[in-house]
Amino acid sequence: MVKRLPKVVFFLYSSPMKEKSLLEKNYLVSSYLVNFQGKLGLYHLLNLLQDIASEHAQSLGFGLEEMIKNKTFWVLTRQKLVMDSWPKLGEEISIHTWLRLESGPFSNRDFAIYQNNKKIGECSTSWVALNSETRRMVNIDRSGIFAELKEIEKVSVSPGKIAALKEAETLAKFSVRNSDIDQNMHVNNTKYAQWVLDAISFDWHKELTLMSYEVNFIAETKLNDTVAIQKGERQSQTDGSFLTTFQGIREADNKIVFTSQFGVKENSGR
Repeated sequence: MVKRLPKVVFFLYSSPMKEKSLLEKNYLVSSYLVNFQGKLGLYHLLNLLQDIASEHAQSLGFGLEEMIKNKTFWVLTRQKLVMDSWPKLGEEISIHTWLRLESGPFSNRDFAIYQNNKKIGECSTSWVALNSETRRMVNIDRSGIFAELKEIEKVSVSPGKIAALKEAETLAKFSVRNSDIDQNMHVNNTKYAQWVLDAISFDWHKELTLMSYEVNFIAETKLNDTVAIQKGERQSQTDGSFLTTFQGIREADNKIVFTSQFGVKENSGR
């Protein structure tokens, strides 16, 4: 017998849905968003993507407030980001986001990043809704929303499954602190990328440019947990770039909480 997920129904706001198929938002690359190279950093870009996703979900009627009322919350399960270039301090970018109109318990949201009307990056994400009390999956009924929405854009990236490392080197360990916890009372998804960025050597940051970031979230981590960041062997790609797999291990039970891949290339001086 196929086990059915509990269903949660949301009522749409009365404003015209055709205006909400796509949300576009401009962001200035301010001083608090850049890294030591004066460019928008991965961790900060992930936060911008999370910001516009939250705003779009709110406009569609299943944002944070509505989810809390229904004792549910969204969890990011997979994400893949590809960047052609990284904007600099003082420059402006435009981020577009929309829902991919597919059925099933997973909600797929895509993004496009533009600078001067040129697409410089794409991102695709997969989300599920959990019951805030049981922490089990629930099925959000999005049929009413999908009936009114259109897929305005398409992206060429799609997050896949990242296999766990069989042999790995431990780079660093991070204890979950107050500032890591979001409103769902677990570590925010963007923090895992920050942990990897902090765990790798500074030479990586100086000599290599990040071109892609992909992540699978497997288990929650909470306050006072300790997570070990591990690294696999670097793999050469046909385009001259390198791909390295990372994973996070929760020390309390030795459980893998995330797997991630960073695609990089040697700096070209730009």
